[in-house]
Amino acid sequence: MPAMPDGPFDFAEAARRHRRDGAVPRFPADASVRVELCATPPKNVGPKLKGREVVRVTFPMAETVRGVRVFDYVVRVLRDGREILRSVVLAPGFHLPERLSHLAGEAFFGRDELPADGTVRFAVTPRDFYGTEGATLTSADWQGCVRARLSAYAAFYGIMPT
Repeated sequence: MPAMPDGPFDFAEAARRHRRDGAVPRFPADASVRVELCATPPKNVGPKLKGREVVRVTFPMAETVRGVRVFDYVVRVLRDGREILRSVVLAPGFHLPERLSHLAGEAFFGRDELPADGTVRFAVTPRDFYGTEGATLTSADWQGCVRARLSAYAAFYGIMPT
């Protein structure tokens, strides 16, 4: 039977073959992660984030390598090099033919889920269908929550932050 262990459709064997061949999706050389604070959430956020301030993380689609396409992305929030929050996002267009699937990905985090003080980075890792991870793309240091808090403070008291 093809679906039996060690058969041609065995999931574990296919995953090992992909890792061995090094065929995993990767980001283009000039790719970057963009991070922005949205005072009003976009329409495509989930019900958990409706009505809350959100941080939108946008990244380009990972490239197909030897026929292996991106299936999902792991978006991690890092503070001092440690993961403090994570989100797994299906690749937009993963179900479409490759020629139609070149869509940027995005992930959303509630502003109140992120540290109010200090700096964080956002790391995005593409994965294929078998969970094999490609190289991670990391944002620059981001202090948006700190700046947002200062701006709210300044607006309330009518002063300009320095």
